Amino acid sequence: LRPVHEAAKDKREKTEAFSLVSRVVAPGVVTFCQEMIAQDSPKAAEFAAVQKRVELALEKVISVEGETVLAVDTADFAKAGGLRLVDGALVNWLSESDWVSWLVEFKEIGKYEISISQASASDEDGKYEILVAGVRLETAVVNTGGQDRYQSFVNGKIQISSPGIHKVWLQP
Repeated sequence: LRPVHEAAKDKREKTEAFSLVSRVVAPGVVTFCQEMIAQDSPKAAEFAAVQKRVELALEKVISVEGETVLAVDTADFAKAGGLRLVDGALVNWLSESDWVSWLVEFKEIGKYEISISQASASDEDGKYEILVAGVRLETAVVNTGGQDRYQSFVNGKIQISSPGIHKVWLQP
């Protein structure tokens, strides 16, 4: 992070570098912000705000060890549409703009199997996709015989070639 910021030639490039760094959720971003605040940077308030946001995000990171369940009550999700958290499940996936995401930390390189627990009473075609580490897994919605009859379905495997924190997205 520091080399990107230091390599910036002018104020505009420094602003762009800061913009990029501010979107990364990693412990190094917190350290970088602390260093910039300690140097009495003219943008100390902005660095402090980014530091706080990243620290809060890091508290939500789920470590992937063995079989790991990403519970919906630990997720971020679209709150503008009909999507709601009810009894430990996200219901009312009504729009393609709905989404849910988790920050997860893969500590090891390797293949990881992804499965989703879903329920549907609809015979209409529907698909959802899972995005993680640059891989997109598309899956058809399955009629499970009721909106409260959850079944788990394997969606595929992903290859993690770079350990670290990744965002897992689920969206229609």
